[in-house]
Amino acid sequence: MKAREFRDRFLKREGGKNLSTTDAIHLATAAIFKGDEVWTLDDGKKRKHLGLLELDGHEWADKLAIKRPHVDQPDLL
Repeated sequence: MKAREFRDRFLKREGGKNLSTTDAIHLATAAIFKGDEVWTLDDGKKRKHLGLLELDGHEWADKLAIKRPHVDQPDLL
């Protein structure tokens, strides 16, 4: 039901792109389990759907933090 709610919120968005079902499920899972961040590489380029990175902090996405994954690596030199 939460995934359907996310899809409905973005269904009438201007620009013709909406939220894919799989992305809505990912966001719903994060929202239900109160995740700190959603990590993704999905920037929406080359797709007909919205990219998750575009929705970082968006009110319609329950203000979820959506970020690129990052790894802190020590300097090897």
